[in-house]
Amino acid sequence: TGSSSNFHPKPPARYRMAAKTLLALLLARQCASLPLTAHLKAELTLQGPLHVSDTCNRWLIVEYAARPDKPPILGGSKAFAPHTSTFYYGDWLQQHVFVKDLPDGCVETHTADCSTGQIVVKKTCSNSTEVVTRTHCLDGPSCTQHVHITHASDSERLAVRVPGSSSVLLSSGYLMYYTLKPSMYPDVEDLEKVASWASNIAGGQAAGQEAAERIRSASKAADTLFELASAARDRSDGFDPDAQTLNHLYMILFEERRSKFRFLGDSGAGLLISDLAKDYDTLQDFEDMTLEQLESLTLDASTSRGSQFGLDGFLQYYSGLAKAARDHKRAPGRNALIFTCSFGGGHLSAASAVQSYLEDRSFSAEYIDTTYHPALQDPVIQSTAKLFNEVVIKGQMYELHNMLDSFQQMLGPLKKPCPSPSCSSNRKHQFRSVVLQERPDLIVTVYHMDLLPILEIAKEMGNLPVIHVATDMDVKMSEIFTPSMYPVYPRFSAGVPFRAQQSYATVAPLPRNRTFLSGYPVRSEFLEPFDPQAPSAMAMQAALVPAGVRVLLVMTGGGGQDVPWPYRLADAGIGEPLHVIVIAGANKMLVANLRRNMPHNVTFPDGRIVWQGKDPNVTVEVAVDPDNTRKDRPYYVLERRLALLMDLADAILTKPGGGSTAEVAYRGTPAIFDVSRTLFHWEQFTVDIFEEQGRGVTFKDEATFRPALLQAFALGRSTRLAETADGHILNTAVQVADAAEDILKTECVRCKLLSSGIE
Repeated sequence: TGSSSNFHPKPPARYRMAAKTLLALLLARQCASLPLTAHLKAELTLQGPLHVSDTCNRWLIVEYAARPDKPPILGGSKAFAPHTSTFYYGDWLQQHVFVKDLPDGCVETHTADCSTGQIVVKKTCSNSTEVVTRTHCLDGPSCTQHVHITHASDSERLAVRVPGSSSVLLSSGYLMYYTLKPSMYPDVEDLEKVASWASNIAGGQAAGQEAAERIRSASKAADTLFELASAARDRSDGFDPDAQTLNHLYMILFEERRSKFRFLGDSGAGLLISDLAKDYDTLQDFEDMTLEQLESLTLDASTSRGSQFGLDGFLQYYSGLAKAARDHKRAPGRNALIFTCSFGGGHLSAASAVQSYLEDRSFSAEYIDTTYHPALQDPVIQSTAKLFNEVVIKGQMYELHNMLDSFQQMLGPLKKPCPSPSCSSNRKHQFRSVVLQERPDLIVTVYHMDLLPILEIAKEMGNLPVIHVATDMDVKMSEIFTPSMYPVYPRFSAGVPFRAQQSYATVAPLPRNRTFLSGYPVRSEFLEPFDPQAPSAMAMQAALVPAGVRVLLVMTGGGGQDVPWPYRLADAGIGEPLHVIVIAGANKMLVANLRRNMPHNVTFPDGRIVWQGKDPNVTVEVAVDPDNTRKDRPYYVLERRLALLMDLADAILTKPGGGSTAEVAYRGTPAIFDVSRTLFHWEQFTVDIFEEQGRGVTFKDEATFRPALLQAFALGRSTRLAETADGHILNTAVQVADAAEDILKTECVRCKLLSSGIE
């Protein structure tokens, strides 16, 4: 590292291969919108006796589902096959149900015959006329098995014949089972139970009596319940958040039920009423359960009966109620939930900072990492995060990532509107479940990628207020919204970190009146004032380096990237005394490399031993923090010590990440940026603002490095990037907490979410 000027080698082959994988995963993420199923049960238990009938008017129910560990698979060339579905056959006399392609080239067909109460399985091979026939009894006194299950191995595949349509191709790992149930006439007790439920949703009295009577037209029961829940939600919108949430969950459940039974008509009334009655009983059970019982409960295919999100939403709702009743640390009306992510390290630091700001203002606050939190598990997102952190960042593959981002923006916003109950997804339900569990009064986001579904959930779950705190000078709202689709929700506001007009330009298409000047969410130590002329500051400066010695602080991220510039300076400095302090972070190998290239020792006046290379005017040391007691990370520098080193440095060589540059802006030290490689586009945006404001300089190679360093020294100290219009330091803690107080007071009665009218 100390001699060659060609210090940017071609990325290793494993990085180039990983880049291709990253592209594939990012593209897959655009398509993998259909959710995985929950647990599948190996067999189903039928309720009630089955009787042989000559009329064939009962329904054969055919269901299929993927194993939970199987990813979505492509059905044909245009769409992903859903992970679970149910088909109903009213007339199943010689009804072809599904076909299985076997690895030996044979084909296995399943045909249902209501006249005999059997499923006939025929195996036909192209090289043989032999037909092997098996039958599975579904009905009659001699039948002992009312459920048949088949599956496809990794070398087989299934195709199900959809009623009134062509076959849908499935893939390996699918289970197929079919049952026979009576469906013509609803059970009287079940019907009255559902009618009573409808009366309660309608509010009782005359409206309740009318609702109950409508339910007795059993085949339209799900439609009626949906309409009643929708009306109840609208009545409570802006007045009763709990009722608004509860009725929205009803709408999700009833939408699932009416979708499931949409094509059955009167002949499916019995099945519909039976399902709704069981739903009612299930919700009553949830309400009576303890927190331990609720947390131990898992809804599988048999207990949810085709409800993908509705029943589970209620499970999370009642779990949240039970959890809140036990949580004595919650501040009534001031419970904040902060969403962050693990794409880079800056979002987690920002979330921790925002948590401290709110807690200092008597909020109870918790942040959740949406990349790795157990309730938000998504293999595609986690794989993408790993590639981004381990390959793109460490391999410095910024140009590739910029290309992918440009491609993404050509496709439109990162997320499309998906208003429930008409639209939902597994990812959105995960967020909904967390909100129901935590029951926040305020939601804060410190990353932008999931902002749209979070806003949708906030509106659906009782008009919750939402604050977005940007963690880059590029606010990136154009990646989320469009000129025809942006928030008009009065309980939403986006924080812009600094007053730079270039930052405000990136707020569009979000209206500027939906923003506030937030400051950057740096840790509180970086907000404390520092006067370099104060006697205490001058004493610390004298203890750090001998008089007349310039100080360069080198920060390359928490991972401690091993950059060539300390080695270059140790070999040939700038023609005047210079001391280089390197933040190594978790990189112990960096420390060993520096020591190997700088074998000489120099003793400073306070007795510290620092290192020296070929140039006698340059000394180098790796920063240590006396307050750091971690033996596994001896070179980790805590916030207070890092802020002090920034204050005592004449310039800082740093990565242009949002958090690092914001901390530099708050301490007022000139910044130096290495642009010899293409930067992330949002980092280049930040670098441009630093240059235009006279708070940073750039260099692109060794020839321009030393002149840039001298130019940075000449800039002097200034905090104007992080100041208000009247010249005061932007106190992010005050700005964010004030915005939280204001948004909590904002009214939202039947307010719209988006300008497009998609709600």
